[in-house]
Amino acid sequence: MDALPVGATRIWTHTVRNQVRRERVIKVSHHGSKWQRWRPAARHWWETNIQKIALGYKVTHLDGDSLNDSPDNLRLVREEHFRLIFARDPKAQKRQVSRRAKGVAKSNQRRGRIESAQINPKRFYAVLPASGAVVWIPCCSRAGVELALAKHDLTALCEQSYLALSRKHLPVYQTGDPIQIVQGKQLMLNSQSDGKYEGFIRLIPDERRVPRKRVPKSGNSDFADSQPHQ
Repeated sequence: MDALPVGATRIWTHTVRNQVRRERVIKVSHHGSKWQRWRPAARHWWETNIQKIALGYKVTHLDGDSLNDSPDNLRLVREEHFRLIFARDPKAQKRQVSRRAKGVAKSNQRRGRIESAQINPKRFYAVLPASGAVVWIPCCSRAGVELALAKHDLTALCEQSYLALSRKHLPVYQTGDPIQIVQGKQLMLNSQSDGKYEGFIRLIPDERRVPRKRVPKSGNSDFADSQPHQ
């Protein structure tokens, strides 16, 4: 029996016609089978706020993103009409798959940001006691932390973080300063009041990819500026 309360949401993954589909479901009851306790969130919202869905109809997502359950993105259509759209327009299915992939990627990024913002008790972190900071690169082992630190300039990372947080008075990391590798559960205990890591700030490296410069395929980008004025 699920321990989650009624109204809790989950994301289910299942395969439909050899395509992986992700769908948000909501818990509506504590009793019955799996499909009686959990229902698609889009269908549940429609039946709760609009009307009961008749047999042969389904709620679809206009942008093709099965995780975008915004009311403006939902529409009630006949199942035959829904299949007819893809039969008449072969590119419609490709567009839906592309939009769905973008929606799943966005959801994964959002979930990753939320999970990375919390302390993982089983991961290891690097602590800079002299600088009053924690390098926010959670790793599975102590050796992984050492490899991750070798790829970053801790002095520059401290300067950027202190400047962004207006904490210029804190000492910047210098070569030779002690580095402690601490497990997440110890970090959580010592980050509470009267703990030795209380008030430490997070040093979060910017690991985003550098955007590629777009080069025009043909012609001169300064063509308009090179034209003589009339």
